Amino acid sequence: MVCCIGARLVYSVYAALDVSDLKIVAWSDFMVALWWLKNHGDWSVFVASRVNESNSLVPSQFWPGELNPADLLSRGSSPRLFSDSLWSEGP
Repeated sequence: MVCCIGARLVYSVYAALDVSDLKIVAWSDFMVALWWLKNHGDWSVFVASRVNESNSLVPSQFWPGELNPADLLSRGSSPRLFSDSLWSEGP
């Protein structure tokens, strides 16, 4: 649901700005949702509806799960990796 709400927000801002060359990157720290957005699996009607809506607003290639700085702590990273990450640089 959070990815769907995020996709709605990204789409609304993108449409309001009317900038076609703007690069879109949508982040989530929930790897299961990112897996669903990549269209893997057979979901319930609720999940399938949210996945379809999210992908119609923000295609799955704009959800880079492997580069997600928000997911760094849940991957068991070392203090050194954490200090060298995007967290110290800000958004």
